[in-house]
Amino acid sequence: MSLSGLQTSAPARTCGPCTLCCKVMGIVALDKPRGRWCPHCKPGKGCDAYEARPDECRTFSCLWLGEGFLGEEWRPDRSKLVLYTEHGGARLVVQTDPGAAGVWRREPWFSQIRTWAAAATASRRQVLVVTGDNTTIVLPDREENLGRLHDGDQVIVHERQANGASTWDVEVVRA
Repeated sequence: MSLSGLQTSAPARTCGPCTLCCKVMGIVALDKPRGRWCPHCKPGKGCDAYEARPDECRTFSCLWLGEGFLGEEWRPDRSKLVLYTEHGGARLVVQTDPGAAGVWRREPWFSQIRTWAAAATASRRQVLVVTGDNTTIVLPDREENLGRLHDGDQVIVHERQANGASTWDVEVVRA
């Protein structure tokens, strides 16, 4: 999903001292939950098991590394937000550092996340904000706390029209 609606060439970016994905992402192969530092991570430096890291780590790349329209304010170690897509690009996930749980509601991030949510909902896509085990879906008119989602759970959004205005109902179908 191109978040801006524009095709951009990938910038020449590297992780550098950013290791936030090593904290916020869950890693099944290491039995590492979301929101805790990986035991192999040296925060601000990198992975001490880089050559032997699991495939989950090898294949992960946050959107800041590959999307040129995301400015320096989106760099994960600065924003405390790791962005990625899932479900073939149909879902944008904003993974938040639990130590800065409300940061996504601050500017400059909040207005952009709301803009993405409006565009996503119009094209049957979703924007989710995840902090630890808690998930919030961002809709054009509000945010709704979904609680803990498990692998295989489906989030379904239904649009309703009333008096010329749209509202959205959210349903979680458990796996």
